[in-house]
Formats: sequence, C-alpha cells, structure tokens
Amino acid sequence: MVDDSGNGYDYDHGDWINPTVTLADGTQYALTQNDVLRTYTNSYYNVVRWNRNVYNNGSMKVNGVAYSTGFATDANAMVLFKLPQNAVKFSGFCGIDDTGRLQNGATSSIKFMVFAGDPTERTACNSANALANSGIVSFKLQTEGVEMNVDINGAHQVYLVMADAGDGKDYDHGDWINPRVVDKDGNELQLTTLPENVLLATWGYKINKELDGHPLKVNGVTYDNGIGTNSDCIIRYDLPEDREWVAFKSFCGIDDAVKGRNGASVEFLVFTTDPQAHDVNIPVSLTDVGFDEGQVCTVTDIWSGEVMGSFKNSDFAPTIPAHGCGFYKIVPGAYDPDGLKEEKMESSVNGRSDKAVYNLNGQRVRTPGHGVYVVDGKKVVCR
Repeated sequence: MVDDSGNGYDYDHGDWINPTVTLADGTQYALTQNDVLRTYTNSYYNVVRWNRNVYNNGSMKVNGVAYSTGFATDANAMVLFKLPQNAVKFSGFCGIDDTGRLQNGATSSIKFMVFAGDPTERTACNSANALANSGIVSFKLQTEGVEMNVDINGAHQVYLVMADAGDGKDYDHGDWINPRVVDKDGNELQLTTLPENVLLATWGYKINKELDGHPLKVNGVTYDNGIGTNSDCIIRYDLPEDREWVAFKSFCGIDDAVKGRNGASVEFLVFTTDPQAHDVNIPVSLTDVGFDEGQVCTVTDIWSGEVMGSFKNSDFAPTIPAHGCGFYKIVPGAYDPDGLKEEKMESSVNGRSDKAVYNLNGQRVRTPGHGVYVVDGKKVVCR
C-alpha cells in the first residue's frame, strides 16, 4: 500500500522497486503485473504504472538513482498480488519518486505498507471477527472453489456472509453448496431445510438455485442443494436447540453463470455472532496519554470543531462509527463555555507566565508570544 500519511496526496509519487518474495526453499520470485489480482486507487493520477513513474511515464528515480523494474503509483493506492505457494518473505526498495519530491513547493510524505491479506474495508461486516474466511474467490484466485469446515462448538446461530472482496458488487454471483451443520454425534442438518433470516441481500438470493434462477454450477459441476446470492449478503440460520452443534461445512465458489465477467470476486465468511458493524463507545484513558490522575482536561473534536466537554481519567468515551475513527485535541483544564476571552497574562520579570500555558496543540509553552493560548482551561489572547 501507498498511504498519504495524513497530509494529503499532493506530490506523493511512490515507487516500489524490485518487489520480490522469497519461497520456503530460498528461491527468489519477482512480482510482476501478471501476479496482480486487483488494484485500488484513490488519488490524483488513479493509476498504477509498471517499470515507469506515475508522473510522466518516464524512468522511476529515487534520490537521483534510476530504476527499471517495479511499479509506481501515488497515494492512496493498493496493489493486491497472488503469491506463489510457500512464499515466506517479501522484500523490495521503496521511496518517493524525484518527479514528486523535487517539484517546487513539494510536500511529499508517504507511508509504504505491506499486508499479508487484503486490508481494504468490507462494508458487510468486520472480517476480523469471522470464525472462518475463504479468502478471495474469483476467476483468478481459488477458481475451483473452497471447502469450509468451521468449528462452531456450542453455537445455536450461524451467519453466512458473502462480501464483495473490496472491488464492488458487479457479477459477484457466489454459491454456498450443501451448507450444513454437524452435531456432536456426527449427524448432519442441511441449512436449506431451515427458515432463513435475511439480514442483508443487496441483489437478492435464491435457495437451491443460482441468483438468476439457473441451476447451481461451480467449476463445471452442477449441484442441487445450496444458496445462490450476490454480495453483499448476510443470512442467519437459527439452529435447533435440542442438539449440540459442533461444526459447519460447505463448499463455496463463484457461479459459472458469470464466468468471463470482470469484477466477479467475493469472500465467504462464517460467524456465530452478529457480523454487522455497529457504532461503539471507546473509553480513552487520559492518564495513559500523559495526564495526571484526576486532572481535568478539555476535549475538542478536530474534524467538527465541537468542544466535547471536560473529562478526567477514563470519563471520555466517544462514539466511533463502524469502520471509522476519531481525531481529538486534549488540553489540560476544564472547559470554559464562555469561549475565547481576551485576558492579560501576568508575567514574571523573566517574561514567563506564572501559570501553565499551552498552545492550541496542547503543547506546554514556556515563553508565549502573540497568539491564542490555553490557561486554566480558558482560551486566552496574548498581545
């Protein structure tokens, strides 16, 4: 991934030079455009170039040195590769291309990141909480389908989720083939014989048929039993409570009805608790970020500018939306609802304030100059 590091993507021209994976036997495998499953860009140029820079299609050049092998893009962007079997290590050189860094007024700053899985957001659920995840299933990856055998010991609900794998929902026709649960005695129960509770079905679903009403067919094989759907879809099954269920089993794959269509890629996930994302309250320990026990602080939401109020210890617990984050400014002192006041700072002969003075970033200031500061929780104008 190429990330803008939080200050915008202007001039953020990033180069990955000689991207390589090492296999378990020590073999070096160079990653090329042929290994790409998909790309994601949300940037100025919105492109990934191979062996050329992103700016003018010229040579990639970092700190004056030209390179001929690799790929270039600008923040924010992701390239998802299909790795060979037994890959154990990734290596490569990365840096800001001179076409960005050397421009007049350039503010280039980039974070280069490597993940062992697709880090893009899933709108249907929080995949981190899944008991099982098929990984991406498409006509490029795991084309034959995936067998799932999931430990659900003690559960009385099963949630079947098919997510869009982060690249949109077009042609995402996926099939759960012979989905069933197994009790402790080894007896199987086909889920298609139970009532389904549909929590989300973007483009619908069908029992024992492909989404468009055709027979279920994966990798050339036709099946009689299963669920045909399109991402995003969440179906809950309530299991009979008179038996102890220990496992869920199913074969999962992309239906042949969309073979040859671009964008057909999904993930199959299994949960035993509600997978839908919800807003949560997250307590923030002010003592953990450096304030004294019992010290009252004023918290302001940076994005909205709203003053959240006065808090101490772990009293501050903002509500964070699903897949979201919060950005807050915390300064010592109780909030003064009267807002900005112009006051004279009493100063000693050495020019320093007799009270603790902080700038609007919460940093202690020993010798305040002209500007706005926080003193005893109040905004004060120093002239």
